[in-house]
Amino acid sequence: MEIGRRASLPVMEIEPQRLILDGDGTPISIPRRNAPPGASIGDRIEVFVYTDSDGGPVATVQKPYAEADEFALLKVKEVGRLGAFLDWGLDKDLLLPHGAQAIKVKRAGESLVVRVLCDPVSRRMMASSKLRRFLIPPPRDLEPDQAVELLFYEVTDLGMNAIVNGSFSGLLHLSPGEAAPGIGDRRSGFIEKLRPDGKVDLSLRPRGAAARKDAAQIVLSALRDAGGRLPLGDKSDPASIHDTLGMSKKRFKRTLGGLLRARKIRISDHETILTLGGPNPPDPPKASK
Repeated sequence: MEIGRRASLPVMEIEPQRLILDGDGTPISIPRRNAPPGASIGDRIEVFVYTDSDGGPVATVQKPYAEADEFALLKVKEVGRLGAFLDWGLDKDLLLPHGAQAIKVKRAGESLVVRVLCDPVSRRMMASSKLRRFLIPPPRDLEPDQAVELLFYEVTDLGMNAIVNGSFSGLLHLSPGEAAPGIGDRRSGFIEKLRPDGKVDLSLRPRGAAARKDAAQIVLSALRDAGGRLPLGDKSDPASIHDTLGMSKKRFKRTLGGLLRARKIRISDHETILTLGGPNPPDPPKASK
């Protein structure tokens, strides 16, 4: 059992208003109203363990948005004398102390990426928005095109910083006019490049053979969803291609070339037709003269 994490704990005692769980020899109470109906001594209950105002361990069956040593986007419910109080999915709000704020929180309703942690002295759950102190150097075994999970937390002059796999930071470069992820957005991404200074560049799309396969699957899926005919072709507007498929016209045409060589599609100036897996879709009826 650890403070700030979920655990499966056995029922040790049953009282009128609460159940007492065995937390590795430490009694932990849970209100009877929050316990599963019909719980008996010896039954195990999945709970989240945290601390009360006195620092003693308590449990709840509610699931927080993040556990100890995890990052999450949380919303400010109230700003008070001690700091900002965040909604983290439990009845009891999570304190973000003034001293743990990277940028001063001024009002309720803001959302910010924080690190959830258990204070080692008070043993109370708290949050910190000073994220860099919790990030580690990138591992040495990273490979280009390696799939990773991203949590975007900061806008920079070069793009957006993201927490990679919940442990280190990487930078997603943005081209002019490219839509940026929002703060707190979680995305699947890829390692684009490992820089000599030890920093990591990120991409939301794979490169090389993996990128070609990914783009081909996007086009084929769009064709199937559209009934075998997609109103995009060699001379289609780049904005229409990007709005429909989320890719550039150059990447779209390169992908069409590969699918055409594989005899999976037919193309014209403004249309792509699926030929894979059965007869071609019928041509649209000609207008009568």
